[in-house]
Amino acid sequence: MRMRSWVRKSSSANRPPAVRQGTSQTPSNVPITSAVSAWSLIGLKATGELDAGRCGLSAIGEHGAHWIAGNLRLDLASLNKVEMLPWDLWGASWEPGEQPTEAQLQLFDTVANLTVDPDARFGELRDCYENDDSLRMDGTVFNVARGQVETV
Repeated sequence: MRMRSWVRKSSSANRPPAVRQGTSQTPSNVPITSAVSAWSLIGLKATGELDAGRCGLSAIGEHGAHWIAGNLRLDLASLNKVEMLPWDLWGASWEPGEQPTEAQLQLFDTVANLTVDPDARFGELRDCYENDDSLRMDGTVFNVARGQVETV
């Protein structure tokens, strides 16, 4: 039996079973087939199956590919035991409404591919995070909620 190092968790899985439409998943048992992750969204966007404008947070009216990239950055940091808040920004990104450069798209495509199966490619994932200053959280973030740069 293969031991799993990573477990997908979801706060939305904590809803009553009727709301979860008959699934037996719990917040601590989210199968890969029922969770939408940032890496899967990059793939759907690349093939044209997903409009990135549908990804984001409607409460603040912010959507787009930058939102997906930001979540990939958070995923990569978390997989490297650097758990950040969703409103903490650092490193590689682009502003809402801006078009990413080819280099930015390539960078986040690489991150997406590494996070598909973190157990299988953990060495590469770790190297990517540790050796790319635009991805590694250096202790300073822009806290969107407070509108200020902070040391964390």
